[in-house]
Order: sequence, then structure tokens, then C-alpha cells
Amino acid sequence: MKEKIQNKYIAWGLTLFCVCSALILLFFVIYRWDYIFSFIKTLFNILMPFIYGFAIAYLMNPVVTFFEVKVYKKLIKKITKKEVKNKTARILSLVTSTVIFLGLLITCISFLFPEILKSLQMLVTNMNVYLSNTKEMIIDLFGGSEEIRTLINENYGRFSEFLNTWLNNGVFNDAMTILSNGIFGTLKVIYNFVIGYIISIYVLFDKEKFKAQIKKLLYTIFDNDRVNVIIENTLYTDKIFGNFFSGKLIDSLIIGVICFVFMVAFNMPYALIVAVIVGVTNIIPYFGPFIGAIPSAFLILLVDPGACIVFLIFITILQQIDGNIIGPRILGGRIGLSSFWVLFSLLIFGGLFGFVGMLLGVPIFSIIYSFVNGLIKKRLESKNLPVDSKDYEKLISVDEKTGKPIYIK
Repeated sequence: MKEKIQNKYIAWGLTLFCVCSALILLFFVIYRWDYIFSFIKTLFNILMPFIYGFAIAYLMNPVVTFFEVKVYKKLIKKITKKEVKNKTARILSLVTSTVIFLGLLITCISFLFPEILKSLQMLVTNMNVYLSNTKEMIIDLFGGSEEIRTLINENYGRFSEFLNTWLNNGVFNDAMTILSNGIFGTLKVIYNFVIGYIISIYVLFDKEKFKAQIKKLLYTIFDNDRVNVIIENTLYTDKIFGNFFSGKLIDSLIIGVICFVFMVAFNMPYALIVAVIVGVTNIIPYFGPFIGAIPSAFLILLVDPGACIVFLIFITILQQIDGNIIGPRILGGRIGLSSFWVLFSLLIFGGLFGFVGMLLGVPIFSIIYSFVNGLIKKRLESKNLPVDSKDYEKLISVDEKTGKPIYIK
């Protein structure tokens, strides 16, 4: 009897302790959110090399696996010991992937950066000429009357005066601030990337071991059925993210090359930098081509307004071709979302998390959509109701006695 009373008091004490802890935690969340946010931000900065490392390892894994399975394991058949053979193939595939990655990086730096700097230098040097041409184009657009010319010249003079004042007085301080912040930020990114790449090598080399340890921990903590569901959902998540990013990278590369060839063929300015902008932003579904088209069209407008109109027409046609022909052929049904839900996910995640949200919103929402759809399917099956959405188009009710659906005749 005494033991039951003691257990009862212990249970009450634990309950009271949990309630007090929850209240204290709630207080800190409500009234000390800035400290919590600062702590989370500091923690993220500390763990950033690991985040880079896991991201790089995830992106490099298909390449490493390809060389390991398709190339090196076939080339070193003479090695009889399985463990030595696997380790040798893994090391050779990591070295090959690193060489390819560094080669692409050096190529991009050697060719893209000088061209981009050259384009920016030309833009700054010819800025007055571009502004003057733009002014004349606006005057001609409104009929070229003297009243319009006078009005535009007055505002253009004020704008030029403001620009000169800013260039003479404020630009040095602003430039030094931007330069110092940019250099510090760039060095931090380079540091995180280098350390992250080293971490990714360790992760890729022992990826089976890390997977086994995670599974071991999960089966230790949770029930077997729950762990099975976690593993199943993880594999599905990996499939969705892998298919989405591999497909979008190929699609964006094709779009960037088409854009570059078109601009070179029509002798348009800033061909390479515009093609890079259009190709990179094309990773974002729907809005990507237009996000890249706005700054690109502005650059072309400053040099040649006529070419800008041609470019906008070309981007519109290219977006239609990509959305209806190139994209579906490459991505196919890999995401499992309709156009409406893709647009919904872009607006929601883009509004919450900006560019990163627009980049990751579609695959994340696809996973959420699939998870909810699975729960609905299981619930409907437990009630002996149809699962297909088409079966509910003409459904008006479910018979309470028999549980059978009733349809419109």
C-alpha cells in the first residue's frame, strides 16, 4: 500500500515538474524570443560547414555511385577480396568526382567571371550613353512633342544631378562598406564550402556506415513499425529531391545554352551574363524565366531598346517551349503535383522563405502532399470507401446503415 502511495506521489511530482518546465519554456518563447532566435542563429553558423557538407555529399552521391558501380568495379575485377575491391572503387570514384567538380569550377571561373566583369565594366563606362539613349526612346515613345521633351529633360537633369552627387559624395563610403561586407561574407562562404567539401568526402566514403548507425539508433528508440514508416518516407523524400534537382539542373542547362546561342546569333549585348542569369533562375518553376528576364531585359534595354523587345518575345516563347515540351520530357511525373499545387507551393514557400523557399518549395510540398494523401487513403480504406478522387465527383452521400456511397444518377 505504501509503495502505491509513493508511486502516486512520484507521478504527481513528475507531472508538476513537466508542467512547470513547459510554462517556463513558453515564457521564454513569448518574452525572450530574440535570445532564442539569436541562439538558433549562432548554432546554425557553427553547424554551417556540416550543412554544406551534407548538401554537397547529397548532390555528389549520384556521380560517385555511377563511377563506383558502372566504371571502377568493372575495371578492378581482378581484386578478389570484396572489402578491398569496394574500398578501392570508392576512393577512385571520389577522386574522379573531385577532379570533375574542380575542373568545372575552374572552367566557370576562367570563362564566366572575366566575361561578367567585362560586361559590368562596359555597363558602368557607357552608363551616360545608355541613359541618354533611354531618354530619347521615352521621348519618341510619347510622340516627341516639345512639352514631353521639356518635362523629361527636367526630370532627367534632376536625376543626373542626384547621380553625380551620390557618385561624388556617398559612393566611396557605400562602396567601402559593401566591399568589406562582401569580402567578409565571401571568405566565410569559401571557408564553409571548403570545410563542407572535406566533410562530404568523409560522409560519402562511409555512407553505408552512417546509414546503418542512424537505423540502429531509430530501432533502439522507436517501435519497429514506426521506424519502417520513417525509412519508407525517407526513401521517398530522397527520390523526390533527387529527381527534381537532377531534372531541373539538366533543364536549366539546356535553357541557358539555347538562350546563349540565340543572343549570339542575333548579336545581342551581354550574351553570356544574360544566359547565365536565365539558366540559373530557370531552376525555379513557372516564375524562374521571368525573374531572370527582368534584369536581363533591363541590361539589353540600356544598350538597344529594339533588341530588348526581341529578347522579351524570345523569353516568352522559350518559357512556353520549356513548360510544355522540354520540362515535361525531362521531369515527367517526377514531382507528382498538378500545376495548381506547384503554383500554390511556390507562392507559400516563396512568401515565407524568399528565394530558398521558391527553390525548395515544390519538392517539400510534394512530400507533404504525398504524406497527407497516404493518410487519407488509409482512412478511406478503413471505412471501405473508394480512394480515387473521380469516384467522389458524383457522390452525394454515404448510406449510414450499409456504408455504401450513393451517386447522382
